[in-house]
Amino acid sequence: MDSSTTTVDSANFSLNMTGTNKNSSAQTSQTACEIHDPIYGTVIIDSLCAIEIIHLAEFQRLKHVLQHGISGLVGLLPSPPVNRFDHSLGAMILVKRLGGSEEAQLAALLHDVAHTTFSHVVDLVFGYVVHEVDKLEYLNSTQIPNVLQKHGFDPQRVFNEELFSLLELPSPRICADRVDYALRDSLYFGFLNQEDAQEVLHSLVSIDGQMALDSQHAAILLGNAFLMSDQKVWAAPTHAYLYKLTAEALKLALAEGLIQKKDLWTWGDRELWHLMVNHGSPQIKKLTERTNPRCRLLEINLGDSKDSQASNHISSPEVCTLKLKIRTIDPPVSTPDGLKPLSSLDPEYAKRRGEYIHNRMLPIMYAVNYMTRVDDEAPVAARSA
Repeated sequence: MDSSTTTVDSANFSLNMTGTNKNSSAQTSQTACEIHDPIYGTVIIDSLCAIEIIHLAEFQRLKHVLQHGISGLVGLLPSPPVNRFDHSLGAMILVKRLGGSEEAQLAALLHDVAHTTFSHVVDLVFGYVVHEVDKLEYLNSTQIPNVLQKHGFDPQRVFNEELFSLLELPSPRICADRVDYALRDSLYFGFLNQEDAQEVLHSLVSIDGQMALDSQHAAILLGNAFLMSDQKVWAAPTHAYLYKLTAEALKLALAEGLIQKKDLWTWGDRELWHLMVNHGSPQIKKLTERTNPRCRLLEINLGDSKDSQASNHISSPEVCTLKLKIRTIDPPVSTPDGLKPLSSLDPEYAKRRGEYIHNRMLPIMYAVNYMTRVDDEAPVAARSA
């Protein structure tokens, strides 16, 4: 038998799949894969079940599902955009790094596999968290349960993320899902440098099966980067507004029969966007034309004359009201007295986090503007590209 190596590339990952080759398909013969990741470095994955799942079309499609939905697709964020393939592998690596079982690693690998085209944008279309509610229905239509059973794993356990505290815990606690996308996104947005990301990574520990940090300084780095990412990108009004426009376009595409719901687990983001832009109805095209990186939302403060500060590049503002979903963390820190939330150790962090949550509790009114030049008053993340 000949030795073989297959390389699978993604935006930020390189996978070298090594083993013996029976015919040209090496799904069952590969014994390890070498992953080169910007956060974790070179990692060897030796789970035969994980390797087989990574090869499946159902998992490969995540390369074409962007982590930040429409924001990454239309150029509001740096290029190349982060995708859910990278994040899913990263979550698995982090669980493995902290001593999680192979079952927990597989749960991490699969935790986002039910995400649809445009990810959380679709939640606005249907009014519920689609990748969670429809997860079992989707997974049972794939080959994934068969692969898990073939390798001796119970699919129902692997699909239940709540069984694995290293992978998933309620906010504001930290877990592999939350920490991987925090580190990955914060590096991508420019809110963490590589040195700080490595400090956080090497401070992560598992205590009684839950994630914590053994350094208060690393916890502050992670907490602040998470807060900045939420304020400037994840819960930024411009991004939320583009999600809203895209959801309206998708609703029309479904109602008009341009697409069916099942297509949302088949199409990639670029494919579906291209379909709506080029073959959608005039109403759909009007929405897609407004979904572009020139869009800027400015908070309306009726008591502040600065709201008249619109530059010569701003045209015809309209008004919208948004209730922004916010995300924060309060990382547990290992101390001689046991685990303590960062907010109890650092009053400044507690104040900053508390004020941020308070200021985002109520709906906020914004003026919607479209800049004549895409680089005018560009978001921090876009400028850092």
